This record gives sequence, C-alpha cells and structure tokens, in this order.
Amino acid sequence: PPRRTMEEPLLAPAPAPCPLSARRRLAVLAGHLGAADPLAEKDHKQRCERAAGSVFPDPYARSTPKGKIVVYGPPTSRVTKVLWAAAECGVHVEHVSAKLKVLKQQRWFYALNPKLTVPVMRDGPLVLNESNTIVAYLFQRYGPSTPSPSPSSSLAKSDAASVALAWQWLEYGESTVAAAQTPVWYGRTRNIRYSRRTSPADEDEIRHYVPKARQAWKAFDEHLARDDDRKYVLGKDFSMADITLAVQANRLRKCQGFGFAELELEANFPHVAGWLERIAQRPAFKSCVAPYGM
Repeated sequence: PPRRTMEEPLLAPAPAPCPLSARRRLAVLAGHLGAADPLAEKDHKQRCERAAGSVFPDPYARSTPKGKIVVYGPPTSRVTKVLWAAAECGVHVEHVSAKLKVLKQQRWFYALNPKLTVPVMRDGPLVLNESNTIVAYLFQRYGPSTPSPSPSSSLAKSDAASVALAWQWLEYGESTVAAAQTPVWYGRTRNIRYSRRTSPADEDEIRHYVPKARQAWKAFDEHLARDDDRKYVLGKDFSMADITLAVQANRLRKCQGFGFAELELEANFPHVAGWLERIAQRPAFKSCVAPYGM
C-alpha cells in the first residue's frame, strides 16, 4: 500500500472531537473515500455537532482575495516554509493561523482537506495540502520575486532537470532529515515520545534517532562541500531546493543540536552552517522562518 504521509501530526492521541472513526479515517487517507462521500460527511457532521470548542466559518469560502493566496495552519515548520516560499515569490498571503485542533473541528476544513493536516493552501479554485507540493507550485507558478538568468533559480517549467533536482532535495529534507530530526526535536523541546505522541519523552527513542539525524546532515554537508562555488543547494543561486532543508537547519541551530555534541551545527557540519548563514540574510527568511524553530 502507498506510504502514508502526515503534515504536522498531533502531539497527543486523538484530542480533537471530530475526526472520523479510525476505519473511515484510514479509508480517507488511502484515497478510497472522498470528502463528498455522504457517510463520511454525516459522520464528520455528527462529531462536530457533539464537539465542544470553537467553530467558525471559512473566511475565504466564497473567493480568494485577488492577487493573494490563502494559507491555513499555525506557524509550524511546514506552514512557515510555505509562507517563506510565497514571500520569496512575491505572493501576498492571507494567513488563517488557527491551531490544528481548532481547524479539525470545522466541517469546511474537512471539506478542504480530508486528511485534516496543515498546511493547506488555496489559490482561487486550486487547493493543495502537502507542504513540498505547495512550495513547488508557488515557485513554478509565480517564480522568485527577483528574476535570475539561472535555471536553478527560475525553475522554469520546461527545465525538467532542474525541477527534478530541486524535488530531490525537497524530498530529502522532509523524508530523510526531518524524519530523523523530528523525534529528537519533540523529545527535547516538547517532552513528547514521538512514536506514541505521549508524554514524557523516551530517552532511548531520542538517542535512537540521533545517529540518523547526524548521518542525514553529514550527507548534505558533503553535497555542499563538493563545489567551492556552490552557495546554495543547486549551485550559485537560491531555489526551492533550499526551502525544506533550511527550515530544518534553522531548527537544529536554534536548539543547539538538541544538547548532543554530535549534532552541533558549526562543529560538525561547517558547510551547512555557512549555507544557512547565507540563507539567514534573505529578508523573506528573516520574516517568515527566523522567529520560529524552537
């Protein structure tokens, strides 16, 4: 079966009152049951009606503001990278920053995204709900706000090779770096046992992921070290390939390696540290990513 991906999992098991039953939720995630299915809609409606908590209408149900996109979700790592990508492309954003547990209580949010995850982006009639997909869409649809003759920066639709290389590093940032680093981050900063989303954290589980995180960053550091002229992931120019990795590197730096000497950024991954320093000078990064990460 296809691998299930979750954008920003819950910190505790099923705290929201209105998700679908386990069997029906799995069917939705597997793609066998759409949001328009009457049984799923009825189930969701009943749970929401029984729910206690904040219920509010979608402020952009009728239309997206002209010249803007709408992004739903609190400023988590995956939401902030979407906001950052939009800023790099010069796209104005209306941000519905409600917490995920509140969004899960809204029928309209379930209709937008049956996976009940964030981020969700609306651009006119188009709705997307995977962070890397949204980043790629923004770069390819709107392009960087500062034009560049480099294919790696513009990532023109016709340049299949550059797009594929960028996607390779977007995926590496999420499926390799974040997959190894996130359990350590949850354990050290949230006192959460990541595998069960329960508290307290499990020290053995944290230490299990530390070598994996180190290896993930070491591989990226070696990639950056191969070419003295390589300032960014794909070469001399900033591109969407830098987005996911930079958000995770910002988290690693702010948390000072999560207390592990082998994960200290400057000491172990000097090329990553230099690359992140260049990224950190970008105005869009300063406003959208730098304030977060802990």
